[in-house]
Parts: sequence; structure tokens; C-alpha cells
Amino acid sequence: MLRKKGEFVSAAETESSEVLNAMTLQYRLQRLYDDYSACLDAGEFDRWPDFFTDDCRYRVQSAENAEAGLPHAAIYCDGK
Repeated sequence: MLRKKGEFVSAAETESSEVLNAMTLQYRLQRLYDDYSACLDAGEFDRWPDFFTDDCRYRVQSAENAEAGLPHAAIYCDGK
């Protein structure tokens, strides 16, 4: 339905739109997680960097080190 200039959007329509946006985001994130996991599970490590931006940092740190405030990471990559 097209609105005339100056017509307001109802609270229900705004809420529906926000719910749809949240559901779309959740779906897109789930697809990303699924694709990421499938890539690693299949051993396609040459594709793995494509999941990151050029200016990313990736760290794998043990829970014990994180809880103790120790910065050591078993894996640390700076950039793609």
C-alpha cells in the first residue's frame, strides 16, 4: 500500500517491520555461521580467509588465558 505524503506509519506496522528486519538478520547470520563451519569441516582452508575483511584480526585464545587476563593466543592472524 502506498502512502500519501504526511501519512504516519502505525506502531503495529513499525513493529512488524522491525521483527522482519531482525528475522532477516538472524537468517543471514545463521547462513554465515553454517557456511563458515562447512568450509572448515570440509578442509577448504584456502576459502577460509574469504570470511574476513582485509583489516581483521583473528585470535584463538584458551578460556583459561582469557579468564586470567593473559593475552597469549594459540592462533593470531593480523589481516587476511
